[in-house]
Amino acid sequence: MKILVFKTDRAGDFLNITGILKEIFKDKNEVDIICTKYNYSIVKYYNNFKKIYFKENFFKFFFKNNSLLFKKYDVIYQFDGSSWSFNVCFLLNSSNKYSLKYIKYKKFIFWSIAINRPNLFLNFFFKTVECYEDYKLKNNFDYNYLNLYKKLVINSGIKLKETKHYFPSMNIKENINCKIYSNYILLHLDERWKRHKDEYLNIVIKNIQELSRLHKIIVTSDLNNTYLDRFNSKNKSITVIPNTSVDDLIYLVKKCDTLISMHSGLLIHLALCFDKKIIDILSINKFREIDRWVPINKKYKRLQLENIKDQNIFDLLDE
Repeated sequence: MKILVFKTDRAGDFLNITGILKEIFKDKNEVDIICTKYNYSIVKYYNNFKKIYFKENFFKFFFKNNSLLFKKYDVIYQFDGSSWSFNVCFLLNSSNKYSLKYIKYKKFIFWSIAINRPNLFLNFFFKTVECYEDYKLKNNFDYNYLNLYKKLVINSGIKLKETKHYFPSMNIKENINCKIYSNYILLHLDERWKRHKDEYLNIVIKNIQELSRLHKIIVTSDLNNTYLDRFNSKNKSITVIPNTSVDDLIYLVKKCDTLISMHSGLLIHLALCFDKKIIDILSINKFREIDRWVPINKKYKRLQLENIKDQNIFDLLDE
């Protein structure tokens, strides 16, 4: 079969569907993908794709890729929910287009009005599975995105035997310019750390300093992270790697024993690919939202930021 996949969101979102993609790649299916230049940093590792297209301005995209308008696909999976993707997909040739139907209710005076994506016109051209965008629902986890995508693919006639996150490890290269230990804890600092009170973050950093007495720690970061200077450079158990590249992050997650982050999506889903222990530090108001993204996994632990004084990282490492 000739299959096209839309995945124009974040790199972690792409990793979330890699188990499904592994099944789609079977049976000699020809699979193309439309991604972004950002998540291509991960997509490039998956050499099963026959053709890779990049999201651009709507008109510029078709100017560069006008041959797509004349190509016939057996199945198209719109896996990202982007309005851009819905509009592009509408113009492509396939009688089998699958997507989630995102439903959000907005209040207008005394009424609640359903806002749907794709809209009522475009919805006619897609075979959909409903996804209610309300994290307060009692059955919130029923709308876990991976489970919904699995339903879509099963509805299209493809059997899914295994949907565990998957990364083609044979393509990973070691480019780290420092000593890498075995059985180390990987702590990743990104922009999410800047959104929280210093009193909480100071406790996290203190926990890491204490952990370094028993464990080797590697600390990675996005560009210009202001918290790196809080780690004592004389502590030989802690190695700091600033401005860490995506390629290096992949290697470091693969080699680590435990990942600690504030739900950095790329690293969380990489850790799920490599079956690593995960400690996800989150504010309580983010718990139900993240339930939509993280599959059930015994090695995944969640630490509430507001309770970090009572339940620290040591507690979760020992569980």
